[in-house]
This record gives sequence, C-alpha cells and structure tokens, in this order.
Amino acid sequence: MSPVARALALARLVAGRGRRRMAAPVVAIVAVLGLLAVVAEPARAIPPRCPDGSPPPCEPEDPPDPEPTPTTTRPRPPTTVPVPIPPTTTTPPPPPPTATRKLSVLMLNQDDAGLTGAVNAERYFMWEPVAHPGPFLAFPPPGTTLDMIPAGTSPLENNEFTFPDYPLPSGSKVVLRVTEGGSPGLLCRTVPRGALSPSGTPLHILVAPSVTIGSAELQAIAGGFTGPVSGLPAGVTMNIGTANLTPQADGLMLQLLGTLAVGDFDFTFDYGLLVRVVPSTGTDLSKVAFVQAVGPGTVDLTSVGEPNGDALEELIKAELLPKMRSAIPVQATPAVNGRIHDDHDVQWWRDQDFHVSLRRVTYSATTGMTLYPSLCRLAG
Repeated sequence: MSPVARALALARLVAGRGRRRMAAPVVAIVAVLGLLAVVAEPARAIPPRCPDGSPPPCEPEDPPDPEPTPTTTRPRPPTTVPVPIPPTTTTPPPPPPTATRKLSVLMLNQDDAGLTGAVNAERYFMWEPVAHPGPFLAFPPPGTTLDMIPAGTSPLENNEFTFPDYPLPSGSKVVLRVTEGGSPGLLCRTVPRGALSPSGTPLHILVAPSVTIGSAELQAIAGGFTGPVSGLPAGVTMNIGTANLTPQADGLMLQLLGTLAVGDFDFTFDYGLLVRVVPSTGTDLSKVAFVQAVGPGTVDLTSVGEPNGDALEELIKAELLPKMRSAIPVQATPAVNGRIHDDHDVQWWRDQDFHVSLRRVTYSATTGMTLYPSLCRLAG
C-alpha cells in the first residue's frame, strides 16, 4: 500500500472508532498529520549524508563553542557600614624611659608669715659674658636674664625637684632659681656651675625671719646721698646738704635739699622721688635688691642772688628731673645691698656657703621697710 493510501485508511480508521464520531476539525488535523508523515517518509528513505554533503562515514564535528559568560553584573548598592580594619599583629615597642635628674630639697621655714604660694624651680643653661660688658653699663635691671636657655622646670613634690636629664652644652653653666608663688623675688639662686649636680644632690633652703628697717636706719641710709654730685655738665655744680628717706605705705619717699649753680645763676632746690626696693632675680648673687624709681619725681627751684634766674627755672627742671631720676637708683642700689650683706646673720650664713636672696618687700609708714630674705646652698 502506498503511503497516501495508508494515510487515508488511518484517517478512516480513526474516524470510525468509538461511539461518537470526531468533529470535522479533528478529522482535518489528523489528516494533516498523516500527510506530514507521508511527506517525511521519502526523506527517511534517502541515505544520510554528512553536514558538508559528503557520504558517510563523517568526520566528528567540533563541539560548539560554549556560550560566553556575561561579564556585566548589576552594581551592588553602596553599603553604609564601614569595613572594619583588621587589628595589627605587631605591638609597637614602648617609648624609651625618660631620664631625669633630681635634687633633694631640705627646707627650714623660720618666717612666721609662712610662704606666699607654691614652690617651683627653674633651671637654665647660660653663657657668661667674658670680654663684652653687654648693653648695661651700670647693672642689668631686675629680672634680666641674658643668654639664658630654659632647661626644665619642676614643682616641689615629696621634697624633690625633678628635671629632664639634658646634657649641659659645652662652654655653658647651669643655674637654678627657686620661686615662691605670690612673691616677686626668689627663695634660692645658685652659683653658676660648669657641671650638672648628680641626681639626689641636697639643696638646702632656709626661709629666714623677716627683717624690718625702721625710720632711723632708713635715715642713716639716706645720709649716703649727701655731698657734691659728680658727673654734671661743665658750668653746672650741685651739692646735696640734707637727705631724708621716709617710709610710706607704697614705698620710700626720698627728699634731697641742696644748692645748684648753672653758670652765673644760683638756686636752692627741694627734690622728691618715690622709690621702692625690689628683689633681684639675676645671676649676680652680689645684687640682692635694686632701688627702683616710681614716677617722674618733683623739684622746686628758688633763685638766689643776682642775676635772677627765675626765667630759667622751667628749663632747668626739664633737664634736672630725668637726670636725677636715673642717677638716684644707681647711687642707692649699692647702699641697700651693702646694708643687707653687712647684716651679722647674713655674714654668718655666707661663711657656711649659703647665698642670700630676697623674696619680697613690704612698707609701713609706722614701722618702716620689711625685707623677707631667704638663703640657700646647693651641696657638692
């Protein structure tokens, strides 16, 4: 039977099976399927050929290339959680220990008023001038530190001062100043030394009782101002006949009475200047205090005899006042320091290698001027 006849027979067979007959569309579908089978039948009867058209056997085909993996991916949304840094596995070495140099402080306080504040120490490296006199022809003002390099500070703790163990620069010296909070002066000044003291060296400090200089003794100090005045310009002479030093609540009032001649003109003068004694904080231990002028001073001039010099008074005042203001501290300072060094107790302690400093100064119109000294010695 031909393929067409078999397909028609199959269609009739299917259509005739069952109690119910298929609908026309179903018969048509089955007929189409049969027709497709008939059409495919001749193709199956033809001997197969290789993909390139040659008869078998065929060469094996290369496997198809794999599908490429897509390289683009959807970007991940940014995270707000920081990525933790992994802990380091190497522990840094501890810092090297800081070397220190200590001074053992032995303090004896004999001042009934006690200390005015906390005690601290300041250490300096300094170069002492040798050939050059420096900018100060007479003396440096109070508190002047020339060529001073700070080399450590320390509070007093457990009766010790502790400083960094800096090496002393070649050619320099080391000095120590011990301060007292609330006081302008010092508890201690050491002699400049060319070597650092070994750690643990004792530092002896004696806070001495206060010393009051009454009116009578102040008047004796003022006597050093009397006599002819030197260093005046040519044609000018001055002689101080009377000097008074009167204590006040804010200092000492110095009064100088004398005569002044300017060329052919003669005058009498009454000069007044308020002065104060201030502690020295410099490295020259012979200077315990300085006399400091307060304000410009005043002067009254009276012309004497002929020719009359009333017309010259204002001109002379303008020249005299600044010169007197600068000359008096220069003359008064050695007198005050001499009085301090001549004190019997100060001399005794100086023989024990102690050095005196001045902590502060107070004034009273009734009792006079009170000094608060301190003495110290660095062993070794």
